Amino acid sequence: MANDAVKAAITHDPILVDLRVGGEVRVVMRDPHKDVEYGGGGRYTEIDPPRRLAFTWLWDDNPTRQLIEIEFEETDGRTTVRFTHSGLWDEDAVRSHEGGWGKAFDNLERTLTAPAE
Repeated sequence: MANDAVKAAITHDPILVDLRVGGEVRVVMRDPHKDVEYGGGGRYTEIDPPRRLAFTWLWDDNPTRQLIEIEFEETDGRTTVRFTHSGLWDEDAVRSHEGGWGKAFDNLERTLTAPAE
């Protein structure tokens, strides 16, 4: 499910992906406008290629455990992605994550639709 193009669309920093149930995921994202890094990680709880991926998530600076679930459905050669991020601690966190995930998915779309080099 994860390849270099997808990883590059999400973040330009190194990431750790041990893609197995119980395996670790770790990402450090950088906001170049604020010169700030945001790191976090978790464990894969469900891997059902090519339909579903789920993992826990903890930010380095916040102990609130979250769950990220991604479902893929292909119909007529097009893939629909359903994304759920649960366990956010307040409305400000929800808005912040909506913006961050929106940018990540925009980057992913640009990467996947770019002409091949």
